[in-house]
Amino acid sequence: SYGQRKNISATTSSYTEVERGPANTRGSYKVIDGSFTGYNMDRYNNRPLYCNHMHAFILTGDRPYIRFMNDPYIYGSLMIGVIRDGKGKWLHHFSERTSMYFPGKMEWHLNDQSMPGLNVVLEAVTMESTPGMSIRMHLEGNNRKDQIVWVFGGASRRPAKKRQNLNWAYDVTIDTTLLTEEFIPEYCSENIISFDGKRFTILPPAYEPEKGFQRHIIAGMCSAKSKMVVADAHLWEDLPKLITSKGAGLPLLCGIIDQTDCKNIYWTVEGNTTNEYLSAGAYTDPVKAFENGIARIRRITSQVVVNTPDETLNAAVASGCIVADARFYPPVYVHGTMAWNLPFPGWRSLFGPISFGWHENIKQEARHYISFQLKESGKKEAMADPKLRYTGQSPSSRFYGRGRIDHRDNGFYNFQSQFFDQLCHGWHYTADRELEEILRPALELHLEWIKDCFDPDGNYVYESYINTWATDSQWYNGGDTVEETAYAYYGHMTAMKMAERSGDIESAERHRKETEKIKKALIDVLWTDRSGHLASYREQGGHRRLHEDTWLPSIFLPVDYNMLTPEQAIQCLYYTEWGLERNKMPFGGERCWSSNWVPSQWSVREVHGGDNYHLALAYYQTGLPDMAWELVKGNYLRSMCHYISPGSLGDYYANDFADIADMFNRVIIEGMFGYSPDYPCGKVGFKPEFPSYWDFASIKTPDFSLSFKIDNLRSIYTLSVSGAAILECKFPVNTSRVNEVLVNGKRAKFDIIPGFGQNYVSIIIEKCNKAEVVIRCRGKIARNVSENMEVNASEKIRLAVPPYKIREFKDPQGIFEEAEIVDGAIEATCARVDGHFLILALAGDEGMENWKIFKINVTDNETRRGILSKKIDRIPPDTRWETVEMKKSFNGDIRDIFKQDYLNPRPNTVSARIGSDGYAAWTFAYWNYFPPEITLENVNKMQNPEGLLETPAGVPFAWNQDTSKNIAFTSLWENWPNSVTVPVNNKGSAIWFLVCGSTNPMQTKIANAQLIIRYADNTIEQVELVPPVNFWALSKWGVADYDYGRDRFCLPEEPPAQVQLGTNCRAMLINHKTKKDIEIRSVRLECLSQEVIIGLMGVTLMK
Repeated sequence: SYGQRKNISATTSSYTEVERGPANTRGSYKVIDGSFTGYNMDRYNNRPLYCNHMHAFILTGDRPYIRFMNDPYIYGSLMIGVIRDGKGKWLHHFSERTSMYFPGKMEWHLNDQSMPGLNVVLEAVTMESTPGMSIRMHLEGNNRKDQIVWVFGGASRRPAKKRQNLNWAYDVTIDTTLLTEEFIPEYCSENIISFDGKRFTILPPAYEPEKGFQRHIIAGMCSAKSKMVVADAHLWEDLPKLITSKGAGLPLLCGIIDQTDCKNIYWTVEGNTTNEYLSAGAYTDPVKAFENGIARIRRITSQVVVNTPDETLNAAVASGCIVADARFYPPVYVHGTMAWNLPFPGWRSLFGPISFGWHENIKQEARHYISFQLKESGKKEAMADPKLRYTGQSPSSRFYGRGRIDHRDNGFYNFQSQFFDQLCHGWHYTADRELEEILRPALELHLEWIKDCFDPDGNYVYESYINTWATDSQWYNGGDTVEETAYAYYGHMTAMKMAERSGDIESAERHRKETEKIKKALIDVLWTDRSGHLASYREQGGHRRLHEDTWLPSIFLPVDYNMLTPEQAIQCLYYTEWGLERNKMPFGGERCWSSNWVPSQWSVREVHGGDNYHLALAYYQTGLPDMAWELVKGNYLRSMCHYISPGSLGDYYANDFADIADMFNRVIIEGMFGYSPDYPCGKVGFKPEFPSYWDFASIKTPDFSLSFKIDNLRSIYTLSVSGAAILECKFPVNTSRVNEVLVNGKRAKFDIIPGFGQNYVSIIIEKCNKAEVVIRCRGKIARNVSENMEVNASEKIRLAVPPYKIREFKDPQGIFEEAEIVDGAIEATCARVDGHFLILALAGDEGMENWKIFKINVTDNETRRGILSKKIDRIPPDTRWETVEMKKSFNGDIRDIFKQDYLNPRPNTVSARIGSDGYAAWTFAYWNYFPPEITLENVNKMQNPEGLLETPAGVPFAWNQDTSKNIAFTSLWENWPNSVTVPVNNKGSAIWFLVCGSTNPMQTKIANAQLIIRYADNTIEQVELVPPVNFWALSKWGVADYDYGRDRFCLPEEPPAQVQLGTNCRAMLINHKTKKDIEIRSVRLECLSQEVIIGLMGVTLMK
């Protein structure tokens, strides 16, 4: 079982030095006996402990300095120290510190070189139900002359600089200065302290009483007899002086425990508004409070218990329990336990509690938000908001009309598509009739709402309007997309089942047809045949092009909702291995970046744990468990053991964050342990997928239990479910033959299904609550999933799977010009292609064939050489130049590029688009980001005596001395022509262009414009401008720019040639070798992408 302390509620029997091992490394933690353990870590404030379903929390850390907060009050800090022989030291300054985070509880084992023989164990938990903390200290080796000193104080209002609530303000992932922040004596100002015997109270200054905030009071007790005094907080660093000082302007409660034989000392501190506090009773027994706090943590962490060979994973699941429980502030879940401690209906905030069995909480949230759904509204048309620079929808839009959850928590995002998506998921877990009655009419309204808003053309492929966590600064300009289409598909599938259960055959048939149309349209509109994956979007207008450079949600969502065939799913997943950046982690596993979109303004390109766990789930669902495990491992080890907070399910933007923690919980339940409930249809699926080297694993949740072990050549699975159901089981096997399958001791009928690199034993067990399945195999073979190959275009290749013969193969992307199976191997000739491709080959023992994957990287060297041969790498020293006069072609001033109103074309649909300034993402209107001022101050310095612009590369261009016009703009906006043509009527060995303009991350890796060179013989050559390969925007975008430190994977090996004409004015230097001895009649710059403005500033012939 997960390594929770066996005697978690018992007194620590003795001090035992924790095994240090790899934990004795700065910045890393190792799981030992269920705790995330660190040795002599220096961080403060990096491990929060959460009070029961409320804002209140204890802030602990690697050092035993303990703070207590309940927004808007910092209740104070607890520090404990020891004075020996007239010298004192706080525990958090002890020289030897082992910190141990048992999910929900913090523990420290402490000793110091200056106090030989003294060993201290300190433990901290939150109280059972009230805002409070409970502390236990166990002493060994103390002598009778030692004095134990404790202080509590620093009760203050939320600091003025902390604008967010205290959970947010004191998240160390947001504010890393907290990692070194100790006691702040100034917080003791205006504290009113009183004490009596073992009890004390502190009254902090009132917090904004004019706004109706009630004053809080803090009360506490120490179980040991203490001499309490009010000391001077200024002297906190000197214990002997502190205990003899008199508090004045900065009063600090100080307790002194003399000559104690007591081995265990307890403290409790509680806080609340004065009215609530006084009516509830002032004090709680410290010993009882500690025991109850420990019991609460044990209840939470036993919600889901796993036992696997990976001790860190076992503890991680316990942490997942803590985070899922902590985020529930009845009746809803908040987005983050610390930062983003706000209630949002959307993002992936319900998957965690659903998969971990907190179904009543889910029902509470459903009831709450659905009660605000609009049944009627006069808002019937799409309407962009001029106050948002037309980037998003106006409050008068259809987006805010009938079917919308009209609650402040729903904000301006489309939270509710994910909200309903998760409620549908939760309903499949339970088939709860009460939830069904709440959900069904609301779901029907929601499906009507998304159809009206996001599929106005009725092609069954929906636009995604800021509807996932990663959509800050990301948009689709009205295009057809994957994400909302997947949510629509699953919503209609659920509505169909609900209609069937109610006997509404007509509605069921309507929803069934809708799912069929959506599923077909997704592939018809967005599938990329040659690349083998779903695109990010297809343009609404313009040239209706497919943007093939996709991102993670376009991959994992259709896999999750079973919208793809296994062949399509594996192609999509393979794209994330070659098309997106993968980081191999030094401690094991991998992490995958969300996109290639640059500049990477938040949050268009992140390496996000939530998306990585969702991607891992898709790998599990497709039957690729080893790749899934690499992603799971790389992410949870990084956040829990190799980041700044032990046991964290968060990242640099939030500790213990819903969108990460919930997908971790879900991937363990539904991915690794393969639990797939469909209680509305009376069945439950099991398809566990463990790492191939595990020989046991088990899990127990409120919904099911599963245990697995290997006994010689027998695989034994023991299953139970909370509600009787038909069990549809697929168990992986790696063997040459399955001899028999026993269900509850009796021989059972089974089928062998080929998977990727392995087979599955498929059995259906009649309706039951529990079953034991034994699979007896003949021999074990290694799981052989894939082989990587590097080949050249047009090369003859041979693919084999020794010792087996290939019986059939699939070439879904058309890599082969010709191919056949010869003597059990594929003999083929590669086509003239360039890129990454999959070949699937069926091979294996008779009756146990499965699909082997050949991952083939094909290089078309001839085509690549041809492209490179048209480029000038070095300019000869004797080069002659002839500039092309462009005055008559100029139509604008580059400095005014963002000073226009770009209003047409803007189809009137519910869409996120670029701003009317031609610059702003939809987020910029909220963040107050505005276009930069563009200058040309470098131009004068670059002009030669003839008035030509002499670039640093040595290429001259004619420059218009009439500075009001210096560029020939093109755009699909009506403000500028779609193309401009410049007469040349001359020859040269090469032609050079000076190009300048705007682009944005949503136009990455697609031709934004093209230069068309027309020759006298009426032939043409084209040069595509593709960001970030050879074209970069003229300035930063928001606060982001092309960054080789962060985004090297997405960028060319070297930055493309550029000329800095002035502040925020970067022009690109493009060249092309021309046809020999053939006159160039003209060059034309043609804009291809929507929402960009690209202009030609100069043309020069190289003689």
